[in-house]
Amino acid sequence: MKLQYNINDDYIKFIASADALFHFTRKETALEHILFNKTLRMGEFSGTNDPQEYKPKLTDAVGWGWEEHHDKKVDEATLLIDQLLREKSKFISLCQNDIVDGNLRSHGALKSRMWAQYGDNHKGVCIVVSKSKLINQLKMQLESNYQVGYGDVRYEEPDLNRNIPCLDIDGSELDSLSASEIAISFVNQHVEELFFTKQPDYKDEMEFRYVAIPTSLESTSAPIYIDLLQCVHSIILGDAFPKVYKPTILNLAHELSIPIKKLHWEHHAYILLSWDKS
Repeated sequence: MKLQYNINDDYIKFIASADALFHFTRKETALEHILFNKTLRMGEFSGTNDPQEYKPKLTDAVGWGWEEHHDKKVDEATLLIDQLLREKSKFISLCQNDIVDGNLRSHGALKSRMWAQYGDNHKGVCIVVSKSKLINQLKMQLESNYQVGYGDVRYEEPDLNRNIPCLDIDGSELDSLSASEIAISFVNQHVEELFFTKQPDYKDEMEFRYVAIPTSLESTSAPIYIDLLQCVHSIILGDAFPKVYKPTILNLAHELSIPIKKLHWEHHAYILLSWDKS
């Protein structure tokens, strides 16, 4: 599904580009939190709707040179790995355009199922941000306490033989490293497998994901709020966004100095309307 537009329309060119990312949310969340506070919240994987992410992780451990006293540290490390994966690490996922070999195959902002599932049945809001600016903002904001990873989510069938990769560690490492150091090192070694793979059922969401892994469990804070002023591009309202909220959202968009648009479904296609004026 595509929008027809003038080649000189800079707004449409941006939302059709590889730099555009789309965060669908309920109108209450957008109005009362995101736009009012001018922040995007990074969440925990334990709060997602995907059991591959929110369920406890069963980490096996193997190695050589273990002594009886190592067992307690191994147990502690595997528990910390689970905490890192589900609670201590923070993330945000946004939808992106489907672009192959420079050609736009589908608009991220025009996914009706995303509007239905995440955008309050088309009554919600889509926050449009710049991928490059968001990457820079996260690095600047988090690099002192977190390792920031980002990239496309891959959609693959899960490995039925094990839940997550196995912790492979020998006795000398158990003697020299703390349980938290072991856990953080393990997670950083397996970032792609642990954070950037999902089941194929989710492939139409076209996720671009940011993950913040703490460099020390003592320095973590929850939650993390991203400064929206540094990366926001515009606001798009759903087809059924209630008009009663128009003055409020126009005022919030004015405070952010960004354009506001509204999708309208007509004759089997979306039309993008301007809502900057009454």
